[in-house]
Amino acid sequence: MPNKKESKGIVYVARGSVFLKEAIESSKRAKEVMPDFKTCLITDQNISDINDFDYIEHLPYSQIENDPKISTRRENIGWSYKPYALSEVELPFDQCLFLDTDTYMIHSVQELFYSLRLFDICLCVSQQDPNKAGIYYMMDTFNSGVMVFKNTADLRKVFKKTFQSMYDKMIGLPGPDGDQSYISKELNESDLGVGILDPSYNLCVGYPQFIKPGTVKILHGRNDLPQISKRINLNRYHKMWDPRKNTFEPYSLEDRIIERSKIYK
Repeated sequence: MPNKKESKGIVYVARGSVFLKEAIESSKRAKEVMPDFKTCLITDQNISDINDFDYIEHLPYSQIENDPKISTRRENIGWSYKPYALSEVELPFDQCLFLDTDTYMIHSVQELFYSLRLFDICLCVSQQDPNKAGIYYMMDTFNSGVMVFKNTADLRKVFKKTFQSMYDKMIGLPGPDGDQSYISKELNESDLGVGILDPSYNLCVGYPQFIKPGTVKILHGRNDLPQISKRINLNRYHKMWDPRKNTFEPYSLEDRIIERSKIYK
């Protein structure tokens, strides 16, 4: 990583070959939409043949993968790599836009960096059933798939505490699966300024979603995101995304009547 940080950039974390491939595809699209912004990748994979990022950091994870004390779902090991990477690696940007590997940027989101004039980190509230967040569901539960944040020591401490809590879970202490509950707990209990992003910046296609007209900027989830992006902002009415059918439905009765009337014209 460079000695002098750049002002702003996009960060990916990818553990394993499948997520690395996703990160490469996602970053290519992000570069198309925001060509002036450099990208950084943190991965445990061989980086000798990777030329798709401006900065690359190799961060092994075998010490956790092979830890004999761990007796948990293997998915928890994968989920814990993100907070581990974000706490261990000195990122090359003063301000970072973090994107999960299964995201697809539809429009530029450079305006997100203006939110850091008021907050230390901004992210969306989780669109999952809050009861799935376990013991922390009484607080704000965040989705960390899209985050914009200041690269500070205090935030790295939050990521480090998140990883430590996840590690405790992996070695047998009680707690929910996944990473969202843990990072939410640490952010809620920190002194950092936390801003809430509009869901249009992190539309998770795996859950039913209310969509405002023509606003979605980032899609998130394992689906045909390029194809969905061609349709999601076309109609100028409020709508609901149905993940079971991969379709949109007009949200209100009035919208349904207007849309149905187009069919018979």
